[in-house]
Amino acid sequence: MSSARPATRRSRFLALLPGLGLFTGFLVAWLSSTGRERETPPMHVGRTEARRHPQLRTQRRSAVLRLRRGEPGSGGYYGAWAGSTDPQIVRHIEFQYEGMQHQAETALSGMWLFLTTEVVFFGGLFLLYMVYRLRHLDGIAEASRHTELWIGTVNTVLLLTSSAVFSYGVGRIKEGDNRRLFWASVVTVGLGLAFLLLKFYEWWDDLQKNLFPGPGFAITGSHSGSAQLFWSFYFIGTGLHAIHMIIGIGLVAWVAWSARRQRYLAGWFTPVEVVGLYWSFVDMVWLVLFPTIYLVDRVGS
Repeated sequence: MSSARPATRRSRFLALLPGLGLFTGFLVAWLSSTGRERETPPMHVGRTEARRHPQLRTQRRSAVLRLRRGEPGSGGYYGAWAGSTDPQIVRHIEFQYEGMQHQAETALSGMWLFLTTEVVFFGGLFLLYMVYRLRHLDGIAEASRHTELWIGTVNTVLLLTSSAVFSYGVGRIKEGDNRRLFWASVVTVGLGLAFLLLKFYEWWDDLQKNLFPGPGFAITGSHSGSAQLFWSFYFIGTGLHAIHMIIGIGLVAWVAWSARRQRYLAGWFTPVEVVGLYWSFVDMVWLVLFPTIYLVDRVGS
């Protein structure tokens, strides 16, 4: 019994060591950060911080006054004024960019990088489907014939039309026409909602026909397992696409709201282009889903 107690105390002490180390690390980091703050106040101080710390107000005011037109070292303000004399355009440029072109290229590059990750995400899903389809040709072919081809076709037309309409709006805002961008965005939102309504109806119809994988699945016989694989892909693929559609509709609605308030200019419309890239990607995903689900196993049948 006496030997067990020291072992228990030793194990408790060892269990406390990581917590003590973490606490010590946080304490040292906090003390070092407060020391640095006393020695060198931050150069970029926001309005809220300036109100809370009166000693930084003078420093912030002098930094803002240095942002003069044509003065080197003034960040985005200098680059913007060097390329444009329109203050409405200049106010949209953040300080870390050299000018409007630099800011737009950075935003578009960020969206392209995000879409690349989305391609990898959906690419894995399609690759998995292709592997299963090669192993279960007859079963997946039979399962795909239970899909509603007319709904898939109508939804394809709706999405292609929505992309064309929003592209028209992007072209008009390059001329400073917020009114036409607003109506193009409204029509795009309407077409997107029509797509979702048809898709929800199709899902409801599929559930009524007992095509959801699981107990009571409608397709029986030797191809039942393969058919359930296909319908699993169907619900996962169309469900993920619908989630992206909902996000896209929200973004396009935000563009419409901003255009209604005349926020965009002929020299500043980067958010519209970024949203247009996302909406076009969502359409491209559907253009792969449509033949994969509705067409590929109906050819020659």
